[in-house]
Amino acid sequence: MNTAPGAGALLRSPRYLLVRPLLALAALSVAVASVREAALIRAAESSSAAVILRSVFGLQAVGFPRTADFYLRIEPERWIGLHVATSCSTAMLLPGLAAMTAVLLLLRPLPPLATLSALVAATAVLFTCNLGRILMISLAAEWGGGRGFHLAHTWLGTAVTIAAATLAAGVYLHILSQGKRSRVTRTRQNPTPTVRS
Repeated sequence: MNTAPGAGALLRSPRYLLVRPLLALAALSVAVASVREAALIRAAESSSAAVILRSVFGLQAVGFPRTADFYLRIEPERWIGLHVATSCSTAMLLPGLAAMTAVLLLLRPLPPLATLSALVAATAVLFTCNLGRILMISLAAEWGGGRGFHLAHTWLGTAVTIAAATLAAGVYLHILSQGKRSRVTRTRQNPTPTVRS
């Protein structure tokens, strides 16, 4: 009689049965917090954009994190204001990503560390790409005024958002597959002895 556990036996052990719901609750908390505190995410994006426009591009930019606005000087006597709305923020995609992570932690025998790492990495990709999108729109507005803003926001911004979501999903799935693959490799390298009767 072969009683060797399958590849997912470790992840179904009592140790993981206690940890996984707690980690799922933490991921669900991130989902709820990203909805309730979307203003903080938007403030971080608008402030970061103002700092980068000043320090990297040498432009005069002032951020107002409280309202998720920043202002950019495009001429000696002319400033434009840009607002990071929830629909144009990482806060729009993060709740779904965190909720999906919570569900995976509860329902799939995937390594918890790989699952949480996938969430963190995908969030970093989304934030970085969205910040790049905001900077691109700002620079287009500085260069081409209202027309530059409209083209960058409507066309290029949409393309960047689609590419960012695709890249984040790819990173998420890649990390999950690596976690699953390393678990299977460890199981093959260190097989559990079988008991024969």
